[in-house]
Amino acid sequence: MPLTRAAAASEVMWDLINDPANGYSQPGRQGDGTVKELTLSDGETVEVAHGDSDCSEAPRRCYAAVGVLPWGYWDSYMWTGNERDVLTSHGFVEVGLDDVQDGDVLFVPGHTEMIIDMDGRLVQAGFRHSEDYGIDGEPGDQTGTESSYSDYDPSDWSCAFRYVGPEREDTPEGVTIIDNRKDIDMTNWAIIAFDGCGYLYDGAKLHPLHSEDEQAFVEYLYGEAKRQRDAGNMPHIALGDGLDCIYGKGPWGKKLAEILAR
Repeated sequence: MPLTRAAAASEVMWDLINDPANGYSQPGRQGDGTVKELTLSDGETVEVAHGDSDCSEAPRRCYAAVGVLPWGYWDSYMWTGNERDVLTSHGFVEVGLDDVQDGDVLFVPGHTEMIIDMDGRLVQAGFRHSEDYGIDGEPGDQTGTESSYSDYDPSDWSCAFRYVGPEREDTPEGVTIIDNRKDIDMTNWAIIAFDGCGYLYDGAKLHPLHSEDEQAFVEYLYGEAKRQRDAGNMPHIALGDGLDCIYGKGPWGKKLAEILAR
């Protein structure tokens, strides 16, 4: 049975706070540029950005690893000032502090952590301070306490956010969702108009487009992939990415899967 995305993110957070290579740093919150491969308890392997973090980069990193937030650091840049908007635009809702569960993101102005359910014991876990209790220090966890956990105390927080978006089992049968850090070759994509209808040509097959919005959607994805290639990066579309002007806040990967399944 696959983990929910929230439970998977919780396992990623547990690994982050227990890895001595991950210390607290605001200036170095982007990490060391490497990626760690992590096998979850359900056997799935995910990739997570490695190296130093701060309180808000850590939950972003966890939910990027499990395909909810865009993988790219700048694609879903999150700090406590925009955290509510980032989360609620990617499938999270606010929940009461008396009803938190595994994977919920805890928030108070200026700080954020995550709930981890340790066999019924709820703890709050995250990145808290550098080795000298400041905002920066030497790379890695110098004291073993730069990232940590403690028993959940609702009085520490203003609110919590829970992911309620699509889960793995929501993937349409026979369709491979484009997930984090997996390449999609759009080189031969073309929009073809025929007999008053529009089609996406993927280099091998025509897929009907049901509206002008869908045509704009695939054109945007093509342009985004080209932008990433031109910047020297592997083009990727992360499950859970949202495009506000098309389909509201819906996930790119699922919408594209629907089109390619036609």
